[in-house]
Amino acid sequence: ATRCAQDQNKFWEFHDVLFEKQPALSVANLKQYAVDLGLNASQFNTCLDTAKYEQAVKDDMTAGEQVGVRGTPASFVGTVNGNTFNGVQISGAVPFETFKAQIDPLL
Repeated sequence: ATRCAQDQNKFWEFHDVLFEKQPALSVANLKQYAVDLGLNASQFNTCLDTAKYEQAVKDDMTAGEQVGVRGTPASFVGTVNGNTFNGVQISGAVPFETFKAQIDPLL
């Protein structure tokens, strides 16, 4: 649904509504939230009803699983050399200090 909102340049606005309204995330509610944000309802509904982004979301989930992501948010802090990542994965909503402790040694 957020990708359908992005088609109308409202990704973050829609994102914020979803977090505010959870767990009320039925298809009917998603469509109403789109209307509430001023999205073109017909365009949004068609996108959602045809599962326009279903494969892209599945691909993203598979890619995340392949690198050990088990939930969101997930962040990676470290360095990349070719195809090799050297660092840590930070899972969940964590304080800034957690990121700072991992980033500072890399600077």
